[in-house]
Amino acid sequence: MLQYLAQGACQALEDAAVLQDASAGTVFTDDGINPAGWDEAIRAFNEARAERTARVQRTARVWGESWHVSGIGRTLRNLLFKSRKDNDFQYNDWLYAQGVPGGPAAEAPKVIAAGKVPA
Repeated sequence: MLQYLAQGACQALEDAAVLQDASAGTVFTDDGINPAGWDEAIRAFNEARAERTARVQRTARVWGESWHVSGIGRTLRNLLFKSRKDNDFQYNDWLYAQGVPGGPAAEAPKVIAAGKVPA
């Protein structure tokens, strides 16, 4: 994960939340722990996270490149930043929204909601 969006830790936390949701009912069941459910949980996790994490990485690359431009590119970047209001987050609102595809659920994860927090 590139550093330009400061998303390393954020993505790790999202990974944990989505993996918890993916493992609820497959690995952590009403009958206890089902180790054979990990294949299905990991498949669901990968399917849920692939698009979002790829977008984060692509966006971080673009931001990184924008910080290291020179000449007219630097001038255009600076003009763009100066033209924005302090509360204009249109370029990164999607990073922090809840309940987005591939992100953590807006509601409590299934395992916690059911009172089945694994030790």
